[in-house]
Amino acid sequence: MLKIIQIALTDLRVYLSDRMNLFSLTLMPVVLAVILGMVFNQNSTPGRIRLDVIDEDGSATSAQFLVDLRAANDSLRLCGVDTSVTEECGLEVGVVLTAEAAIERVQNDDTSALLIIPAGFGAAQEALTPISLPYYSLADMTTGDAALTAVQAVLQRANGASIAAQVAAGMGDRIAGGLFADQSARSEFAWLAYDNAVELWQNQSVVVEYRVAQQAVDESKPAASGFSQSVPGMATMYVMITVLGGISLMLQERKQWTLQRLVVMPITRAQLLAGKILARFTTGIIQFAILFAVGMVVGLDFGKNIPALLVIMVVYTLCVTALAFALAPMIRTEGQAGSIITMLSLVLAALGGAWWPLEIVPDFMQKIGHLSPVAWAMDSFNSLLFYGGGLVEILPNMALLAAVTVVLFVIGIARFKVE
Repeated sequence: MLKIIQIALTDLRVYLSDRMNLFSLTLMPVVLAVILGMVFNQNSTPGRIRLDVIDEDGSATSAQFLVDLRAANDSLRLCGVDTSVTEECGLEVGVVLTAEAAIERVQNDDTSALLIIPAGFGAAQEALTPISLPYYSLADMTTGDAALTAVQAVLQRANGASIAAQVAAGMGDRIAGGLFADQSARSEFAWLAYDNAVELWQNQSVVVEYRVAQQAVDESKPAASGFSQSVPGMATMYVMITVLGGISLMLQERKQWTLQRLVVMPITRAQLLAGKILARFTTGIIQFAILFAVGMVVGLDFGKNIPALLVIMVVYTLCVTALAFALAPMIRTEGQAGSIITMLSLVLAALGGAWWPLEIVPDFMQKIGHLSPVAWAMDSFNSLLFYGGGLVEILPNMALLAAVTVVLFVIGIARFKVE
């Protein structure tokens, strides 16, 4: 066992003596993990829809319309009328939003849409007369517009109540002798019908309750941040780059006859292979440790089952180590090694969901992505970090990676050559 450890330590010293290897092991993955984590964290904030609103009417009716609009979709941020969300809307405090500026914001995709409540809106509602509300958006009507849907939902209630009021007043006019003594009585009756219709809209007997079908989540667990994607994603990618980089080291040893000299020493072939495997495995675990230390610094929630997290790291690193030994006999030069390692690592990382969640890609790409060991590791990390899973939930994925690892080790060890 001591000889195995000595071989591994020697390989590690050689690997870490190269400054580029140190850069790839530490600074580069850390920077990428932090940058992507901040990006994912910003984009993953759920339900933030900017709707610029210009209220030219300023009446109690328009104010109530805005109250109803907020209630229709609590994801809406009414920019220009809600001072509490000024910064979130990307507006400067104290700056009055004009129609020209708001239209430009829509064109630049700085806001989802612009709604203008024209002067006379309240008077038109009181008189039960038609009025148009200008609405600007770049959204494709075939794919839906959440802001417009909320606006239409509120207007549907108002229009429905208006129709009910006009129908009621019209029925009163048609009653023999007339139901109303004068126009004031007619208007009062119409508004009574309007108010009743509004109340009925608010107390509908049958409604659709929208629910998101997703895996059960522990309510006490904080919402997953962007670092829950970037830290394990960059870790799995750079573990692969780091471990596969050992192929170049073995080629150098063959070229310099270091490997051949090891063979004539009093060690067995099994000890030599075990030492090389341990060295590659250790570099992968070091890579995981560095990036998950970054996760601790940024406040990443590692879930409730740390042993399960360690199992993923160990099994995945073993699988990538086995892949390196299976590929090594097929690579003849360091140039080939550099190209193959870079291409294979980037392709498998992208396909496997290291750069972005696999859930956002089409189903057929998700199936292709699971040809990569990264996908199985990321599925397991997501189960722990996002959904509060444990060892039981990740066992199927780990069993598959372990089986692939055994096959790759058999291939790599059988074809391992000193020269």
